[in-house]
Amino acid sequence: MQNNIAKKRSLSLELEDQSWFPTSLRAYQTDFLGAIAKLLGIYKPAKAFLKQRINTNDQLVDLASGSGIPALITAPNTDVSLTLCDKFPNPKNIGFVNSESKGTYLSKSVDIINDQLPKADIYLMFNGLHHFDQTEIISILKKIKSTHSRAYFFEPITPHFFTFLKVGIATLLLPFCTAPFTKPFRWDRLLFTYLIPVGVLATFWDGMVSVQKSYSVEKLEGLKEACAENGLDISVGILRGRFTSVTYLEYLS
Repeated sequence: MQNNIAKKRSLSLELEDQSWFPTSLRAYQTDFLGAIAKLLGIYKPAKAFLKQRINTNDQLVDLASGSGIPALITAPNTDVSLTLCDKFPNPKNIGFVNSESKGTYLSKSVDIINDQLPKADIYLMFNGLHHFDQTEIISILKKIKSTHSRAYFFEPITPHFFTFLKVGIATLLLPFCTAPFTKPFRWDRLLFTYLIPVGVLATFWDGMVSVQKSYSVEKLEGLKEACAENGLDISVGILRGRFTSVTYLEYLS
């Protein structure tokens, strides 16, 4: 089962995952994803799901945070401790999050495959699962298991035609509407949207690749079997909201 799922993973590369990809363009993409998550309420089903599972004193760590916005708008509005981290942290995002919210964005790079995870009671991930193949996901979950912590990972995309259509339209059109208003403000965002739209094109490319690499519920069920073979008991499913749905992976230590 593990090998079959691994072979079905796309060989296409997301630009933002590459170390050579310009920091300004990576920030363009992550800021856009954060903006539309907030604008469209993409993670509302996840917020209701987490509200029932997170206690006031829990220490949360968001993995592969990007802009940090999905975690900040989805974590319950309580006095929980929220730390954000990313393999490619951006100084502007760090400054914005640390000054404008109760979250703390770590300035050091955290490669969740090769590095030790920051200490937490609960690990979160939003729109990040498709960046990893099943072997890498199992490796991440084993690290979480060793800390006796829990994990909740959420994906707003699945590999279906309608998702390709929605993501394609959103990434090609919405940047022209959101670019001036997305925080933190960046002058280069206007350049990469209106004058030299390389930011729009790069976001479109990565959006299409992300959908191709994303996990359907069926693939997550296969991942569940692979996890069980490695002593990891996970739950997977779909959280349906009024306008949006997200798939999830839940691990309880």
